[in-house]
Amino acid sequence: MIEIIIDTNFWTIPFVFRVDILEQIDQIMHEPYNINVLEDSLKELNQLKNKGSGKDSNAAKMALSWIDDLIKRKALKILKVPSNLLVDDQIIKIASTENVYVATQDKELSNKLKKIGTKLIKLRQKNRLEIINKE
Repeated sequence: MIEIIIDTNFWTIPFVFRVDILEQIDQIMHEPYNINVLEDSLKELNQLKNKGSGKDSNAAKMALSWIDDLIKRKALKILKVPSNLLVDDQIIKIASTENVYVATQDKELSNKLKKIGTKLIKLRQKNRLEIINKE
């Protein structure tokens, strides 16, 4: 089973670009998978909701509501990483030890993950998802 970690910024895509990320992931994945979010990503979304600009704050608010619904339906698992690491470093740590795909738009994180061979899911042309670093 493949584990997909969705980074903080990726959760806002449906509300900014009108792209259904879960439907798109389902279309591009050819193996069974689980969707995961880091507990600290939820904290980042809450911070964005409370302190972000109007558009970002609204997207974060809607993303948190959607995530809450997914958790209730058991369609999403929260990863609790006992660590004082930043979210990006937590993702790198998990991705370096497990069969993980990471969905992110963060360039710096993407570059670090590419170096360790992690498969990435990226938004392309603001309308579709694509797997990067696939074999």
